[in-house]
Amino acid sequence: MDNDIFFTPLKVGTHTIKNRFIMCPMAVAPLYSLDGSCMRDIADYYVKRAKGGVGMIITRAITVCPLGLEGALYDKKHIFEPLKKLTEEVHQYHCKIIMQLSAGGGRIIHASEEDIRKRGLSFEEAFKAPSDGVPNIWDETIKHKGMLKEEISEYIHAFAEMAQIAKDMGFDGVEVHAVHEEFLMDQFTLKYCNKRTDEYGGEALENRFRFPCEVIKAIREKCGKDIIISMRYGVTSKMKTMHSPALPGEEFKEFGRNIEEAIAGAKLLEAAGCDMLSTDNGTTCSWYWAHPPVYMPYGCNLQESLCLGKHIHIPVICAGRMDDIETIGNALVDGAVDGIGLGRALLADPDYVNKVKEKKLSDIKPCIACHKGCLEKILTGQKASCAVNPEVLNEVFYENMFREKTGKGQSAAVIGGGVAGMQAAILLFQKGFSVTIYEKKDYLGGIYVYDKKIKEYGASEKILNWFKHTIDKCHITVHTNTYVEDISMLEEDVVVCATGAKRSKKDIISDVEYVDILEYLSSESSLDNNVFILGSGMVEAELACHLAQVGKRVTLCEKEPQLAFLGKVQSPNEVMLRDMMGKGKITVLTSAMLEKVERGIAYITINGEDKVQIKCDNVILGLERHSDGEGLIGINKSVYRIGDCKSPGNIMDAIADAYEMIKEITKKSISMEG
Repeated sequence: MDNDIFFTPLKVGTHTIKNRFIMCPMAVAPLYSLDGSCMRDIADYYVKRAKGGVGMIITRAITVCPLGLEGALYDKKHIFEPLKKLTEEVHQYHCKIIMQLSAGGGRIIHASEEDIRKRGLSFEEAFKAPSDGVPNIWDETIKHKGMLKEEISEYIHAFAEMAQIAKDMGFDGVEVHAVHEEFLMDQFTLKYCNKRTDEYGGEALENRFRFPCEVIKAIREKCGKDIIISMRYGVTSKMKTMHSPALPGEEFKEFGRNIEEAIAGAKLLEAAGCDMLSTDNGTTCSWYWAHPPVYMPYGCNLQESLCLGKHIHIPVICAGRMDDIETIGNALVDGAVDGIGLGRALLADPDYVNKVKEKKLSDIKPCIACHKGCLEKILTGQKASCAVNPEVLNEVFYENMFREKTGKGQSAAVIGGGVAGMQAAILLFQKGFSVTIYEKKDYLGGIYVYDKKIKEYGASEKILNWFKHTIDKCHITVHTNTYVEDISMLEEDVVVCATGAKRSKKDIISDVEYVDILEYLSSESSLDNNVFILGSGMVEAELACHLAQVGKRVTLCEKEPQLAFLGKVQSPNEVMLRDMMGKGKITVLTSAMLEKVERGIAYITINGEDKVQIKCDNVILGLERHSDGEGLIGINKSVYRIGDCKSPGNIMDAIADAYEMIKEITKKSISMEG
C-alpha cells in the first residue's frame, strides 16, 4: 500500500498535523501532581511516542472538577507548570499535543456510599447525574442526584479555564471527554439517563447536547480560534438494554444512541465550534466496543465512523483495533475516516508510526488486545504497563540499561523456545551476548502457537511472527528438535531455563474418547456433537465458543465456584468472552466434578451432592499446568529460570520474567565490575 496515504498532512482547525496517526488518550498515569512536581516518567512516555512518529498526542483525561479537592483545579495553575517542558519536548518532533479534559463519571462512579464518606464527601457531592434517581451502573441501589443549573455552569466555566491553562502550558488544544462511554457529559445526551424538563434535557436532542455544546463555545470564547477543540465521541451505544451490550453481528434494536441521533449530535457539535471528532462506539455497559478485546475484528468501529463522516465537514478520527495496516489503509483510501486513532498499539511499540513510514512492518511489535498490562492493571490500582512491552513508563531506564553491553564477549544458552525463551534471547542479544536457543520441538512458540485456531481476530500469529523475525534479524542461533538435559555439557556462560510447565495427567473413567486440549488444538481431528470440557480458563472458554460457533453443543465443567477466566476485575476481554458463551448457549457448571462417562452420558456431581447427567461424545481435558521444580541439571553455570517452568502464567508474565532476568544480569555485572 502507498505510504503517502498515511503521511498526508491533516488540517484540524487552524493547525496542520504532519500525518494521519493520532495517539489516543490512555489512563496509564496521572498527568500532574498536586504538589507541582515534575512527572518525569509520564513525560518520557509521551516524548517516546512523539519521537516514534505520531502526528498528534491526546493525553489522558484531567477531571476539571475533581471530587474532594479543596478549591477549583483551575485555581492551582502552578501544579501544571512542569507540563511546559513536556509540550516543548513533544514539539521538537513536530508532533502536536492536546490535553483531554473530563467532566467525570456521574453514574459510572465505582464507589460505595461508605467509600465516599471516608473521603470526606457527601452523597450529593459524589453521586451526580443529569437527573434524580438515575441508578449507579455498578450498584443499582445507589440513586444519583440530578445536577443543578448552577453546577452545570461551574463545569462549563471550569472547562474553559482549564483549556486556557493548557494553552498557557504550550498545548495545541484540548479534547473534551465527552459524549463518550457514558461518562457524565454523555449521560446528558442519552434519553435513558436524562429525564430533565429544562433546557438541558427532555426529548429534544438539542437540549440533551446543550451541555457539551456550551462547553465547546465557552472554550472557544476563552481561548480563541487558534486552539484545537476535539470531542471524544461514542457514535452508537451498542446496547440492547440498560445493562445488556450487543455483540458484533448481533441483530438488535439500539437502546441508547442510534446512528441517526449520532449524526444529528455531530452536526450540533460542529456548529458549536468543534474542530475534530475522535470516535468509537459503546458505553460503560458495552465497553468492549470502546476497549476492543482480542475477539473484536480489526477496525470494529469503522462502519459507524464512516456514516458520521458523510454528514459533517470536520475531521473524523476512528479508534478501536486500528493497528492493522491493510484495514486502516483502506479506511483512509475510501475516505471512511480522516485519521487513525492508536492507543494500545503505541504501548506495544512506541515506534509504530516510524516503522510504517520506513516500510518495516515486520519490525512492529503488535498489540495482542489482551488488556492484561494496561486496563486490568489500571482497574486494580497498579502502575499501567503493556503485556508485550514492560518498558512502558520506564522508557529511559531501559534505554540506559540496553545502552550498556554488559554481555559483550559472553555467550548465553536459552533452553526452550516459547514466548519467555524467545523474549529472553532477544533481550540477551540487546545486552551484547552471543545467544543460542535450544528447543526440543520442531518449532518455536510454545503453547502460544495453539491460540490461532480459536481466536479468529487474534494477534497470536502476528506476535509469534514478530518474535521469529526479530530472532532472525538478531542472528540468534536456533536449534530445534534439540533436548538439553545436562547444562554442564553446554559451553555458554549463562543459561536461561524456559522449558515450560509440567502438564497434569488425569485418569477419567470413560467409554468415550477424551483428548488433551493442546493435542486437540495442534491436530486436525474433529469432534462429535456433544463436547464436554474440563476446566474454565481462558483457553477452555475460547475453545468452547469456537466449538459452539461451528454447531457443537458444549458443556464447560469447573470444579471451583467461579469460572477460572474471570479475574478480580472483569476486563472487556472477560466480559465479551462471557457474553459470547451466552450467545453460544454453552452449558456452564461450577462447583462441579465429572465422575464418569458411560454410554455417552457424563455423570457430574455439583456442590458435592447434586447429581447431573449430560450427553457427552467427547471429553477435552483442560490446561492444568504446574511449575517444573526440578528444572535442568548441571554445575558451574549461572542459571536463570523464567516463564512457566518457574510459575505458570500468561504471556505478560512470561515477557515480564525475561525482563526481570535481564535486570538481574545487569545488576550482577555492575556488582562484579564494582
